[in-house]
Amino acid sequence: MKSELVRQRVRSRTQLSIADFPDEDIQSACDAALTEFSRQKGKSVYGVINVQQDVDVYPYPTGISKLKEVLYDASVLAGFGLAFAADFPIQLLQNLNVERFGGNVFENPSLSKVFFEKLKNFQESFGTSFQELNTVPKTFRLTPAPQVAGQAYYEGRAKWALVEIYEEDEEVFMKAVLWKVAESRANQISVMQQMSQAGGISFQPANKFWQDQAEKYRKSFELEVGGLAGGVFLG
Repeated sequence: MKSELVRQRVRSRTQLSIADFPDEDIQSACDAALTEFSRQKGKSVYGVINVQQDVDVYPYPTGISKLKEVLYDASVLAGFGLAFAADFPIQLLQNLNVERFGGNVFENPSLSKVFFEKLKNFQESFGTSFQELNTVPKTFRLTPAPQVAGQAYYEGRAKWALVEIYEEDEEVFMKAVLWKVAESRANQISVMQQMSQAGGISFQPANKFWQDQAEKYRKSFELEVGGLAGGVFLG
């Protein structure tokens, strides 16, 4: 979805002129809508990070707002002297292109999700974990620290970008945009009303109209977004 399409739809559906509601205000409403959309509809991102021997603290992967899981690959687990289950051979983890798994899992979002769930189930009994640290920029700690250099796989949450909104989700997203536009317009008029009270000018009817519009779009968005499936992306 493109910014120009969002602006066109806002103008046509609200009849707000550029003088009343500049393009930069629409952009601010769009950004706020993306935050709401991301909060309501999960965007899962899977990827790989390199880990070093005896190093336990690592930076957040780029673009990730929240880490859900970080799991060592087979070579790192082997460094702890762990035994591997017969039904999940080490070769499967070491070679992500094996025919039996259907291809390279980090070139296919569906395979990536399946692979990650298998790896997660496989490691649950080994006691490996991660902890988010209160640092700027964000970092996390792996426990135990890897005993050999290798890789770890992560699952995280990320904010949707406008260009990533699926075509079938555009109308639901537009309701979030219109909610934020109406909310912003109501706030603008509220400020205008406070500044104009001395002159006896009342903006109350217009203020209430936009408040009602914001509430209508908010309820409609939250009702419809609940039925949308989350997205899966590769980091």
